[in-house]
Amino acid sequence: MNKIFISITICLMLTFLASISYADIIHVPGDFDTIQEGIDAANDGDIVMVHNGTWTGEGNKNLLLDNPDRMITVISENGAASTIIDCEGDGRGFIFDGESSVVNGFTIMNGSETNGGGIACQNASPIIVNNIIINNTAAAVGGGIVVAGSSALPMIIGNIIAGNSAANYGGGIVAANGGFPTIINNTITENSAGMGGGGLGCPQGNATVLNSIIWGASNGGDIVIAAGRTVNISYSDYGTVNDSTRLIEGDGMLHDIDPLFVGGGDYHLTDLSPCIGAGTNVGLPSEAATDIDGDTRPTPAGSNPDIGADEHWRDVPSIRSIKGIVTDCQTGEPIKWALVVVIQKPAKVRTFTDEDGFYDIFDLEPGEWWLIGIKKGYKLHIAKVEVKPGETIGHDFCMELK
Repeated sequence: MNKIFISITICLMLTFLASISYADIIHVPGDFDTIQEGIDAANDGDIVMVHNGTWTGEGNKNLLLDNPDRMITVISENGAASTIIDCEGDGRGFIFDGESSVVNGFTIMNGSETNGGGIACQNASPIIVNNIIINNTAAAVGGGIVVAGSSALPMIIGNIIAGNSAANYGGGIVAANGGFPTIINNTITENSAGMGGGGLGCPQGNATVLNSIIWGASNGGDIVIAAGRTVNISYSDYGTVNDSTRLIEGDGMLHDIDPLFVGGGDYHLTDLSPCIGAGTNVGLPSEAATDIDGDTRPTPAGSNPDIGADEHWRDVPSIRSIKGIVTDCQTGEPIKWALVVVIQKPAKVRTFTDEDGFYDIFDLEPGEWWLIGIKKGYKLHIAKVEVKPGETIGHDFCMELK
């Protein structure tokens, strides 16, 4: 009996193991030459790994995911900065048509379509995470992303969505035809829309926004919400909204506060950004555990996460304690590369003026500090400056030639 029982048990185990579907990793290139070929070959649970490079042409844009019976992951090998889908002004990056899969870590640029210049979600609920979606256009709605259909419930997490445009609504993202995106830890900036919602447009849909920056739209305002539609928003920084009664605010809001990006197309946060440590860990999905660069969120561990796609290394913003300009007393011209030292024993902090004579000193303890200006060929400048909590003290001074 024992032998029969053991034999039956082994047969059942083998049958069970044979039924398990193991995920394959499909490499592009390697297994296939184009991204679409890799997507088409993938089964439920598979990963399509796209290697570094700029991907163009047929099979590498208008990437269609339309199988509702599977969920796959299309991911770049080394993140969005290294893996670029360039639509070259014709078509878009991805189309989700009924399929709710994952796209992670691509730059999607130069798309051009009627709706959804970068990505289209049509009655699909994909996870769109850690992408850079830039310089895409829509002749109607959704320059960056269009979310359309009552069963379109995508999670849009950790993306930079910038420089996109739509002739009508939603330069960055649009919710249309009942679409309802959840927007978490995104940086949505410098987008435009001809009829409104340069950052986010909800003419026929709703949205939930958490830990996100929607700010600095170049046209159409940052958020536009049609009558009968709502946007629930918390722990976020937004600029303008067409009707505040349709914007349901929760905790942790920053209202039209400059997020202080590095600038020049770099949307990382500076040390002074009010978005540092201003987010919440509550309700974050696992996909939000890393930022656009792959850095751990939150950083440092145990702190509150930042608002936006970038997780800064600081847990709170730096505070500019003293700022000023140093000039020549005779000519009034700025003095560059002058040494500025502040002392409150035993602490000593030093910095240099920049090319225009400006200097900044950060994170000083409140109280009286001695400030000394030093430049070869000039007399010392010595002054006492009182630093106050949470304030920036201006101290301009000139230096006399010896």
